Amino acid sequence: MKRIINPLALLLSTALLACSCVVFAESLRTQADQSFSRGNYQDALEFYQQAYSANPGDWALQYNMAVCHVKLGNWAQAREDFMALNQQQPDNPLVVYNLAITEKKLGNVDLARDMFFDLSQGSEDESLALLASRQYRQLAGNEVSVGAGPSQWIASIDVSYGVDDNVIDSSTSESTEDKDSFLETLVTARWYQDGAHKKDSWYLEGTGLFSRYQSVSDYDMDLIILGVGKSNATDFGRWLVGMRAETSQLGGEDYLQTLSLNLGLEGDFNHQSGWSVNLRRQDISSQSSDYDYLDGDNYRVDLAYLGKLDNGLRWKLRYRFDDDSRDDLISGSDFYSYSVNRHGLMLQGIYLLDEWMFIGKLEHRISDYKDDHIIDGVEDHRQDSRDQFSLRAERRLSSNWIVSADYSYTSNSSSLSQYDYDRGVLMLGAGLQF
Repeated sequence: MKRIINPLALLLSTALLACSCVVFAESLRTQADQSFSRGNYQDALEFYQQAYSANPGDWALQYNMAVCHVKLGNWAQAREDFMALNQQQPDNPLVVYNLAITEKKLGNVDLARDMFFDLSQGSEDESLALLASRQYRQLAGNEVSVGAGPSQWIASIDVSYGVDDNVIDSSTSESTEDKDSFLETLVTARWYQDGAHKKDSWYLEGTGLFSRYQSVSDYDMDLIILGVGKSNATDFGRWLVGMRAETSQLGGEDYLQTLSLNLGLEGDFNHQSGWSVNLRRQDISSQSSDYDYLDGDNYRVDLAYLGKLDNGLRWKLRYRFDDDSRDDLISGSDFYSYSVNRHGLMLQGIYLLDEWMFIGKLEHRISDYKDDHIIDGVEDHRQDSRDQFSLRAERRLSSNWIVSADYSYTSNSSSLSQYDYDRGVLMLGAGLQF
């Protein structure tokens, strides 16, 4: 005997079953939320998983499971879950932020830093952009953004104690053969008109550098820099234009003033490499008749190629050319040339390891002076070759405090022996970034 199925009864039973599943899933979700609020993340995860089995495809449940894995320290699974969520909603900034957190925890610092940077620049959620900016600055060991409003500024104060085994006269580039200790203070600040979009914003900047030698105070340096500029992001790249004014004192006496115009363009070849071109024109004037021979102007061309490796190492190869024209020094029958053409090649590497940042730099520079020196009636052409190595190790103690150690070694070889020198400088410092 055949059993006749009533279509209406079948429809009702199916509807009741669906309702039962929904009620069951909501009950599990409620239990999961309660367990999560009490900090019982393992129980919460199990309830969310059961609720998801009863209601597969629920995006919110997927997200909650991923967060539970974060709370439990299951970073690999959390990363897998957030990657799946990111594929479903690639423009969801909260998912990207959490994915970046998991990449950071798993040691993929370079990738996490790039993700935080993109969020800090492009997220419309200002609070999330600020959080991403702080994460980026911690990983980059650089500036820390403050404020979640449309205007934003960054600032830092660094104080270092150093030992200089051969103090160099800044005005003549000659060795003093004096060994001395010094205290150096560096203050920097930059304000952005649109803090959420630094790549397309007006900015103001200020820098103060103050060094004090213990014994050879004639070479103490005070330098103040003020600048204004505009950056603009385009499809081709980002261009920058700006002006800077500098004033300095040497040994407590007025030294030089400069006014410079800067123009730059930078862009990316791909995700792993980029480029930049910078041009500068600088007018230099002395503030004391003792330094009139340094009056003049400078033209600079700076070309750079930047890249990064899969292990997180960032590197930059830079070529720089300077055309420096000065008034030069006439002292009686003697003549000293300070007008020079310079070619410089630099290789820099930056490596992040946990809370540490290491910066190494190698630089080779050739200086060809335009006019011959005349000393005691003898004409000599001056040409210098300078090699410099520097290494910086920096550790972040918190979101605001860092400690650092710097060492640099410079060897200058000149066709005129009075400009030959070797110099080593060691510095230990602490910085506050806010």
